Amino acid sequence: ARLREERNASAHLGTPCSRALPEAKNCRVTKSAVITPARGSTCSPLRALSTATPTRSPSRPPSMFAPHCAIVLGGFDGTTDHGTTELLDFATMEFATGPCMGTGRSGCAVALLDERRILVIGGYDGSCSLNTTEVLDPVAMSFSPGPLMGTRRNACAAARLDSRRLLVLGGSDDSVELDSTEVLDTMELAFSLGPRMGTRRNACSAAMLDEHRLLVLGGSDGSSDLDSTELLDVASMTFSPGPRMGTRRNFCVAVVLGEQRLLILGGSNGSTSLDSTEVLDLRALAFSPGPRLRTWRSGCAAVVLGAGDLLVLGGFDGSKHLDATEVLDATLSAVASTHGPRMTTRRSGCAAICF
Repeated sequence: ARLREERNASAHLGTPCSRALPEAKNCRVTKSAVITPARGSTCSPLRALSTATPTRSPSRPPSMFAPHCAIVLGGFDGTTDHGTTELLDFATMEFATGPCMGTGRSGCAVALLDERRILVIGGYDGSCSLNTTEVLDPVAMSFSPGPLMGTRRNACAAARLDSRRLLVLGGSDDSVELDSTEVLDTMELAFSLGPRMGTRRNACSAAMLDEHRLLVLGGSDGSSDLDSTELLDVASMTFSPGPRMGTRRNFCVAVVLGEQRLLILGGSNGSTSLDSTEVLDLRALAFSPGPRLRTWRSGCAAVVLGAGDLLVLGGFDGSKHLDATEVLDATLSAVASTHGPRMTTRRSGCAAICF
C-alpha cells in the first residue's frame, strides 16, 4: 500500500528529466514561458468563477482573506503523473478543468507566496524527482517557471514561515530520504540552505501552528514509517522533538482548524492505507483520535472550505487511486463525513490550496 515507493526506489539522482509527458502534448510554452493550452487541449487557461476575486491589500497576509475557490494540482492515477489541475468553485461545489502545469508532478508541495502567486514545488514526473518549481498566477490562471531548488525533492512538504520566507522540508531525491530543508526568499525568489531536521523524512507533512512555530509530522526515514514530529522555532530556525502521534503515518496531510486544533488525516503505516485521523490540541501539544474518514486515503490532499468544513481529496485506498472527495464537519464530530464532489481525474499524491 505504500504510495509510489517501489517506483521511487528504482529511480536515480541525475536521471534525465526530459521525457515528454502525456499532459505536455496538449500544452505549449509561449515566448514568455507562460503555459497556455494548445488547440484541442482539455486544459483551460482561465476559469470564470461565480464569485468575484476579492480586493486584497498588499500589506496584509493572504491568510486573512476568505478563499472563494481551490485548485488541485498533479497527482498519480496509476498510469500517469499528471500536469493537469482542477478548480473547485466554493459557490457551486463543482470541479472544472484548470490550467496545465509545465511538468507532470505527483508528490509535489504547494504554498501561497502572496495574493498573486502560488508556488508548486518539486514532485516526481514519472522519470525522476524534481528540483523545479512553477508559479501560478491565480488571476490569469497561467503557470510560469519558478526558482530551482538545490536538491531534487519528491514527497516533500512546504509551509510559509512569514512574509519573506517559505520553507521546503524533506522528501526523497530518488536515492535517499532527506533531512535537509531549503528556505525560499519570497521576494528574491531564491533558495538557500535551511536547518536540518533531526530525522530523515520522506512523505512528511508540515503546518504552521502559529507565527512562532512550525510542526513537521511523520513520513518515512527509509527503514520505518514515523509517528514522531518536530517543532521548528521560527526565530532561531532550530528543530526540537515534538509530540508523538498515536499512529505511524507517511503520506498523511495536516490542516490547521482555527487557533486550537491541527487535524492529521490518513496516510499509510507501511502496510496499509489509513482512514483514521488525529487531532492535535495546539495548547497542550497532545494528540487524540479524530473522526474516521469514509475511505482509506494515503497521499490525499485537504482544504478548508469557506464555511470552515474540511474537504479531503483523492489519495490511494490500497487498491485504487481515488477521484472521490469527502467533507468533514468543522466540529470534527463522530458523525460520518459526507460525500463531496467527484474530481474529473483520479489523483493520489496530489496537492491542493485555497485562494
